[in-house]
Amino acid sequence: MKLPHLKPTVLVKMMARSLVVLAVSILLVEYISYRSSSRQIIGLTEERAQNLTTLYAERFDRIFNDVEIDLLTIRNLPSLRDYFLNRQYDLYNEADQQLFSVGDFLSQLYRRNSAYARIVLTDNEGAEVLSVVEGISSVMPTVKPIEARSLWSRSGEIPATRAQGPIKLPGDGEEVLWFRMMLGTSSQSWGHVTIFYSLTALLSDLRTVQLFDTGRLSVYRRDGIVIHDPDISPGDNLIRRNSRLATAILRIDQPRTVQLDLEAGDSFLISASPMMREPWIVAALAREDEMLAKLNDTRDMIIVLIVIAVLLEVLAVSVFTRRLVVAPIKKLLDGISEVAAGNHDHRVDVSSSDEFGQLGRSFNRMTMELKQRDSRIEEGELRFRIIAETSPVALAIAAEEGGDVMFANQAWFNMFGMNRSDLNRFKAEDIYWDRRQRDDIIRRIQTGEQVRNEEIKFRNAGGEPVIALLSAREIVYDSRKAMLAIVIDYTERKHLEEQLRQSQKMDAIGQLTGGVAHDFNNLLAVILGNAELLTEADQEAGITSNPRLDAIMRSAQRGAELTQRLLAFSRKQSLEPQIVRLDKLIHGMEDLLHRALGETIDLNIVDTPDLHASKVDPGQVENAVLNLCINARDAMPEGGKITIETSNAHVGPDHPGIAEGMTVGDYVLLTVTDTGVGIPAEVLERVFEPFFTTKEVGKGTGLGLSMVYGFARQSGGNLCIDSEPGKGTTVSLFLPEAEQREADQDTSKSPCSPVTEDRVVLVVEDDEDVRELAINMLQSLGCATLAVRDGFAAMDVLRRRSDVDILLTDIVLPGGMDGPAIAGEAKALHADIKILYMSGYPDSSGGDPLADLADGPLLHKPFSKSVLADKLNELIEQDNRV
Repeated sequence: MKLPHLKPTVLVKMMARSLVVLAVSILLVEYISYRSSSRQIIGLTEERAQNLTTLYAERFDRIFNDVEIDLLTIRNLPSLRDYFLNRQYDLYNEADQQLFSVGDFLSQLYRRNSAYARIVLTDNEGAEVLSVVEGISSVMPTVKPIEARSLWSRSGEIPATRAQGPIKLPGDGEEVLWFRMMLGTSSQSWGHVTIFYSLTALLSDLRTVQLFDTGRLSVYRRDGIVIHDPDISPGDNLIRRNSRLATAILRIDQPRTVQLDLEAGDSFLISASPMMREPWIVAALAREDEMLAKLNDTRDMIIVLIVIAVLLEVLAVSVFTRRLVVAPIKKLLDGISEVAAGNHDHRVDVSSSDEFGQLGRSFNRMTMELKQRDSRIEEGELRFRIIAETSPVALAIAAEEGGDVMFANQAWFNMFGMNRSDLNRFKAEDIYWDRRQRDDIIRRIQTGEQVRNEEIKFRNAGGEPVIALLSAREIVYDSRKAMLAIVIDYTERKHLEEQLRQSQKMDAIGQLTGGVAHDFNNLLAVILGNAELLTEADQEAGITSNPRLDAIMRSAQRGAELTQRLLAFSRKQSLEPQIVRLDKLIHGMEDLLHRALGETIDLNIVDTPDLHASKVDPGQVENAVLNLCINARDAMPEGGKITIETSNAHVGPDHPGIAEGMTVGDYVLLTVTDTGVGIPAEVLERVFEPFFTTKEVGKGTGLGLSMVYGFARQSGGNLCIDSEPGKGTTVSLFLPEAEQREADQDTSKSPCSPVTEDRVVLVVEDDEDVRELAINMLQSLGCATLAVRDGFAAMDVLRRRSDVDILLTDIVLPGGMDGPAIAGEAKALHADIKILYMSGYPDSSGGDPLADLADGPLLHKPFSKSVLADKLNELIEQDNRV
């Protein structure tokens, strides 16, 4: 690389720039001094303006206070009161004498205060009674001049002694303020006294006060009415003339000073003081440029002198720099050109002892160190490549601009399924699933941020996703800014975390739905039971049908079915497992499935010759198969094919069907495959959630798959779904294999006759409505009943009475004593007592919900009267057989 040749003018410019820096420094000091002086001038002006406004505000307060004293003096004149009293009683001669006395007093008052323009007395009708002008009082005739009424009658709402105006007096047109006070008392008013105060006298010396050439003192009312302003006529509104100025002044509620920039770039200093008595503000306004005019002239002159001095210094310095600086620097530049070209053996011949000689010797030492550094860099690069290539962690270096991959180790190639030959046609952004992520990372590392273990979604050479943790920082590699990336494959661990989160979410939803179903069963038990009792009562009364009761029972029955599905999902339903051959069970459902699927669906059932038996609840298996087939049918609106296949399966620890709680071993696999539209990935993640459905409103509850999933997990198996949009869906149901391959069970029951008469039944139920229902059903069956709400009350009854034949108890009870605990205590007190449990679901901590109920059968809520009778008869029949 060849460096440009240094010309003499370059150093001249350098020295000139140094002088310019000096000049700028001087200017900065001058500016600081200017700012300090300007602040001092503004501060002095602000202090004077604030003192003036405060002085005049206090002066006006004193003046108006004197006016108020005069008004009070007039109002309290005995002769004035006597005048109005005599006039009230038509004593006009006495009234006239009193009025002349009042007029003399007002004339004296007028002459004592030269600012008074007029003093007027009016009666309640607004007519002038007495007027004092130029110290002469005159009794007015009993007429009501128009100007008097229009001027004074409108002030009825004005507070006493509050200054009003300014206005022009009729006749002479003098501008005045006016003060008005009611005569008499609040209960008896005689009229009003009004003093007109000359505005010219009030503002006589205020008009002559000046802060600067453009500064002025002004007085405004709070509503913007101008009392005095050199630029605005009295009575005009400041808000209409200058809204910004009005806003700044009228908002001031205590003496203070503000700065305001008005139109055309003018900056004003505004000091204002509000009056204490009146809603007036005394304001002083001064332009900032007028205050600082002399200071600005001085500043401009100093700036011109500084510029001239700098130019002269630059000219003088440039003459000497050519000979003393240019030559030594030229030698150094030639040496730098040699070093830049890679010649680290070059030396600069500088023999002087000045600073340039020291610089030359330092340059020579630098070239020697560069040569040694080159050797160390070569050794370091060799060690780096050995460490990077043998590292199990993927490493890569890619240029920030262009994305060229300049280095990658073997672990990186293995992770993304590439070869080293792919580097020439490969860009770094190609491996990002979203290329914007790389742009964001580049932006962050360029600002100095270090990216550490950030989860990024990549793609390998085959287009498959790779989830990895990325750490990155900015480096310089081969003279280019680049990003060093350390990538750790996180795909498998991410998959396991997703499985764990899904399992935890399903468990949490199961707990919630189980609790809701338990409470809902109590409600349904009350509805169904009472509806059944009402139906029996209607039948006894000769009413064969009640549509409303029938509707209630149908709706409640549908609610019971919905609750059973919730219990199936939450794995809280009571299962009755049997030894079942799934292939025989499915063939037994074939006619039902054909009717449910319709003619457009082709149903194919595939058997395994030596299918093992499974220990499951056959009714739940039938519900599961029916739900899966209906879901498959809905996924094929134009028709298609459903295949149901049973087979034996061995589930090992790495089997995709293994789930938490499943044991490694042999299972019976039932698969339902359709040729439908398939399920998108984002929907597939939520298909087991209760009430989640993609069907239209009213065409699905969202509980089908969640019920089947709950049944499979409760039975010790699992449910898996494999689907892809446009390629159909396969649902795999893993069910535990039975120890006994084949078994025939006689599930027929001999009918039991009702033999519950004269039996005493103790009912333990915390829900009052369910307890009352059970009592009514038992009494209608001929049983005598006792009822309590918790276990402790039940124990009191059992200790006091020995004639209790049957204990009917809820499993989950308040107070710390549940149903099995009550049954154990009852057996200890009465060995012959029979136990019958009832519950929305048995809340057992073990895997089998019936594990704690070996001493009695279970009555599921909601239950009917006939089911209750059957359970009671079973207990009694067992006792008779014994």
